[in-house]
Amino acid sequence: MLSSKSPFIVILLMFVIQSLAGCSDDGPLSPGSTSSTNGRWILQSPQPTDRALFSIHFEDENTGWIAGSGIILHTADGGLNWTTQIKNDDESYRDISFSDKNNGWAVGKWNVVRHTSDGGKTWEKQETKTDAGLLTSIAVQDNLNATVVGWNNIVVQTSDGGKTWVQRSTPADSYHDIFGGVHFLNKSQGWIVGFNGTVMCTFDSGSSWSMCGGLRSGGSFAEVIFFDSLKGFIRSNTGYILATTNGGYLWNTLHKAPRWLQGMSFIDSLSGWIVGNDGLIQHTVDGGKNWTTQHSLVKNDLYGIFFLNSKLGWASGVGGVILKTTDGGLNWELLTKPTILNLYATDFVNEWRGWAVGERGTLISTINGGKTWQTRKKVTDQQLNSVDFVDAQYGWAVGNSGVIIHTSDGGMSWQFQQSGTNSRFNRVQFVDRQVGWAVGSGGTILKTIDGGMNWNVQESNENNWLYSVYFIDENNGWACGFQIILYTKDGGDTWQTQFEWNGLTGIRDIFFLDDETGWAVSGPNILFSTTNGGESWGYKYLEVEGFPSFLIFTSIQFIDDKYGWIVGDEKLGRVGVILYTRDGGLTWTPDDFITGNGMYSVEFLTRNKGWIVGANGMILHTTRGGYSGQ
Repeated sequence: MLSSKSPFIVILLMFVIQSLAGCSDDGPLSPGSTSSTNGRWILQSPQPTDRALFSIHFEDENTGWIAGSGIILHTADGGLNWTTQIKNDDESYRDISFSDKNNGWAVGKWNVVRHTSDGGKTWEKQETKTDAGLLTSIAVQDNLNATVVGWNNIVVQTSDGGKTWVQRSTPADSYHDIFGGVHFLNKSQGWIVGFNGTVMCTFDSGSSWSMCGGLRSGGSFAEVIFFDSLKGFIRSNTGYILATTNGGYLWNTLHKAPRWLQGMSFIDSLSGWIVGNDGLIQHTVDGGKNWTTQHSLVKNDLYGIFFLNSKLGWASGVGGVILKTTDGGLNWELLTKPTILNLYATDFVNEWRGWAVGERGTLISTINGGKTWQTRKKVTDQQLNSVDFVDAQYGWAVGNSGVIIHTSDGGMSWQFQQSGTNSRFNRVQFVDRQVGWAVGSGGTILKTIDGGMNWNVQESNENNWLYSVYFIDENNGWACGFQIILYTKDGGDTWQTQFEWNGLTGIRDIFFLDDETGWAVSGPNILFSTTNGGESWGYKYLEVEGFPSFLIFTSIQFIDDKYGWIVGDEKLGRVGVILYTRDGGLTWTPDDFITGNGMYSVEFLTRNKGWIVGANGMILHTTRGGYSGQ
């Protein structure tokens, strides 16, 4: 489970929050990543990973590596396929660089330095005896020589391939600094930049360093690159690009990006790219004087950027995002499959065939239990919030702006059905091929008795949102929403208020095992239950040790009278939680599965086989019930 100072510490906190937002110290993983220490939960989407990816290096158009939160990936085909070379939750790799296809280093959190001499088939851990806490950047001159910088004024160098490392003193030793970037033009000449606006240079391979241009007030310098002894660029995390034409003694601010910057790549002194928060990619062809924004396809924060030439480049970031361009960034292709968009619902008709829906009309499906997921042709740009299949052929999905779509051929084709409203639909449920309901904003309840050819309004006597609906047969059903649970015993011809609740987040999901036994969930951390069909509802607060007190439970399901699951989302959407019961809900145990993704829907077919979907395209699968100790 997740577990819940001086001016220098203030600086460090600012740097962690603002500059290194993807590498939280609150736990072993960053937001948007998952970890299963015992294999109970397997990540099916996104692939190759959902972890934050910080640094990219390619040796040629096919051979490349990406380093991230506890992971190093390798590709031999330009990024179409990736293999995991390291997966270690106790480490986080902030920078990776190679001198050739075989020899390279990765550095990062907790002073980790890893070296490979066989292209990453094996990664040896090397000891630098530093106390930086975080090593931020590495400059690799050749197979033997490399320089690493990090927090606490750390500069360490090797001249024997990493067998030994020597710590260097710098002018910054007189004050606390966070060194963000290091670059060597050749074996002798190099530069270091730091969070205090520090720019240092060396002309003797790093044996001695001098201030090169002094301190620039307010500069959160994180990256530096030179093309000859005079021309270079600096990237500031706060969005500035600076340039020098005299070796770094005088710097001019060329550009202020609209968002925080996390990465930079130049192929020469004129052509370069920068990436940052919210999917920002910008490109210059005139040495940074002017920049054009490129369409990245994503809203995830981007950290890594690497261009091999003027056409071929890659970018990476939070949530396992990997992008590729072959035309200089005019068009970017998402290599992460099947999606990095939020998934809000899933439905399986058997252990092999399943569907998931989400943002921007996302429709994905599997025919092999989720081993692979295929993106289906987009039917709508509207967000889809719920999907329900009654068998392998007949299914419905509903979403924003009154969207209802239907398939009768297993999803090969989808058709719009007329809802007659612009309400946002949050849930759809069918009891057979003909009879179904959809509920949503403004207290909307629609019913069909002809498979959706016609949808008719049912009077809910509610104006607030309805989040979920659950029928156990054609007559008996419940709907829940903002501060309310409704009940019908006549198929929805009449709905009655069964329970009222003054919670602030609404009752998000409801589930009945039979006509007597049911549960509903809300936030913060609230579970409702009934044993008399809802005539009376009890509730209790489920404390989840180590998690924030404000958890919104989003989905609940029972497979029988003993086994059930709840999933939820921390209020900022950056923490997911799983709880399970094996005694009919009397006690609930938090699963120690760690995730930085909010969880929005859970579905189990048996006591052992289940799926969870959530933020950033996350799909989790278990064949072991997700239980500790099994």
